[in-house]
Amino acid sequence: MNDSGDNGYQAALGLAQEPFAEGVADAFFYADPALMQRLDLLAHLTQFSDQLLLIHAPQGAGKTTLARQFRLRAPESWLVCMLSGNELASTDDVRQRLAACLGLDAELDADELALQALRRGEALQQDGRLAVLVIDDAQAMSDEAVQALLGLGESPRQTVQALRMLLFAEPGLDQRLLKLGLNPARDPLVHRLDIAPFDAQQSAAYLMYRLAIAGYSGDSPFSATEVRAMHKRAEGRPGALNRLARQTLDERAQRVTAMPGTPAGRVQKRRWLLGGSALALALVVAWTLFSSGSDEGEPPLVELTLPPPAAQAPSGTATPAPPETVAETGPTQEEAPAAAEATAAPGPPVATETVAPRQASGTVAGEQPPPNKAPHAAEPDTAPALSAQATTPRPEASASAPASEPPEATAEASPAPGKPSPPPTTPPEDPFLAWVKAQPADHWTLQLLGVREATSAQAFLRRHGLADDPRTGVLHSRYKGGDWYVAIHGSFPDRAAARAAIARLPAAVRKGQPWPRRMGEVQAAIAAD
Repeated sequence: MNDSGDNGYQAALGLAQEPFAEGVADAFFYADPALMQRLDLLAHLTQFSDQLLLIHAPQGAGKTTLARQFRLRAPESWLVCMLSGNELASTDDVRQRLAACLGLDAELDADELALQALRRGEALQQDGRLAVLVIDDAQAMSDEAVQALLGLGESPRQTVQALRMLLFAEPGLDQRLLKLGLNPARDPLVHRLDIAPFDAQQSAAYLMYRLAIAGYSGDSPFSATEVRAMHKRAEGRPGALNRLARQTLDERAQRVTAMPGTPAGRVQKRRWLLGGSALALALVVAWTLFSSGSDEGEPPLVELTLPPPAAQAPSGTATPAPPETVAETGPTQEEAPAAAEATAAPGPPVATETVAPRQASGTVAGEQPPPNKAPHAAEPDTAPALSAQATTPRPEASASAPASEPPEATAEASPAPGKPSPPPTTPPEDPFLAWVKAQPADHWTLQLLGVREATSAQAFLRRHGLADDPRTGVLHSRYKGGDWYVAIHGSFPDRAAARAAIARLPAAVRKGQPWPRRMGEVQAAIAAD
C-alpha cells in the first residue's frame, strides 16, 4: 500500500495530514451524540455507583479512544491513573503500578500496600475527590493480576468503593470474572456497558469528519455504494472503517497516477474524486428525508453540533469546520434507542434477561403499591414536574379554559382601590414528586435515563409507553454545573427486587441498561436542588 505523502491521495485531496492513520489521535475524535452520552454516563456512574465498570466491545470499536476521552474530560479533582492490561501480568506488576499511581512506597509488603491504597482512596473521597483506575486492554490481564487488584480489600466491592475502576476490554473478561468468583450472581459487582457500532449514517458522517479535520473540503470522495460496502465490511467499527477508507483512496490514487504526463491524467488527478459526486448527493438527500421522516412532530432526543477539533491545523492551512450532523428525531431502527438514548443508566450487566415487556397495568412483584392515580383527563400530558419549585402545567386544563376572560369577569377579579391584593396561591406539589418524597429512604428505584434536556426525558417515557405510569417520572438535579434530568421507575424494598423488575420493563428500555439506585439518594438530590 502506498504511504500517500505528496504523491498519494493526500496530495490529490489537498490534505494536510493522513486522516485514516492507525492509532489514536485526539484531534480526530468524532463526537457522535451516542459516544458523548456514553462519556457522560461513565462519569456519572464513576462518581455515584459502587460497581466495577466494564466497557465491553470487540477490537477496533473505539475502546482506547473512549478511554482517552474519559481521561481528558474527567474533573481535575479526580486522581485518574491510566493503565494497560498488557503491563499487568503478575501480582508484582499490580503493586508497582498501583504504588506509582497513588504515590505509595512500592517496597511495602503486599498487605501493607493494599491497606495504604484503600486508605488513600478513602481519604480522597473525604475531600470530595476520587481515585480512579482506567485500564485499557483489560482482557490482557492475567487471572493472578485481576485477583490481586480486586483483592486489595476484604471484598471486591470494598476495593471498588475506595478505588473506582473502569475496565475497557474485549469480549470474555466478564465470564472470567464470574469464574474467578469476583462477580457473584447474588450481588453482581460488574456493571457492563457495550459500545454500540455505527449505523450506516454514522459511518458516512465519521468518514467525512476525519477528512475535514485533515484539511479536506468538498463533496464526499466516496460514492454511496462505497460507503455502504465499507460500513458492511467494517460492521460499523471505526478502526476497520479507517483501514478500508485508506485502502479505497490509496488504490484510486495509484490508478490515477498510472497515467503520468497525459492531459487526461492531469485532469483526472485533479478531479478523480468527483466521479461519485452524483451518488453522494443522492445519499445526502436520502439522509435528509430519512431523518425528517421518523417520529414526525416529536421533539428530538439529541441535537448536537460537533465540536471543533481539539488540535490546531498546521500553519498555512485553514482549519476546517466539522461536517453538519443531522439532529436525530427518534429511533430509526431497532438498535437506535440504545444509541440515541445511550445515557440511559444501565443495570446489572452480566446476566441479561429476555422477558416479554411488562404490562402497563401490572405491579412489579415486591414493589410498593403506587398511589391512587387521578383520572386521565386530570393528568399532565408530559412527565411530572422536575423540581420542587416548579410544576409542569396540565395541558388539558389549559385547553379547556377560555382563550380570554369576559370584561365583566376581569373587572370583578380586580381588587377595589385601597384594598390589599390577596396573597398569591401556592401551586400544588407535583403528584409524582410528592410520591417520591413519601417513599422509605431504604427502598430502591430504577434509573432509566439521564439527559440534559427535560423534553428528551419526557419523550423517552412517551415513546416507550411509560408516561402514564404513576410510578414513573422525571426529576431534576444538577450535574457538572448544568441541568440533569433523570427518569426513574418504581419503589422496591431491596436491590434484588429492583433488579428483578428490570426484566418486566419494555425491551427497548432494557437495552438502555437501567440500574438500581437507593431512594434515599434520589430524595437527597431533590432536597439539594
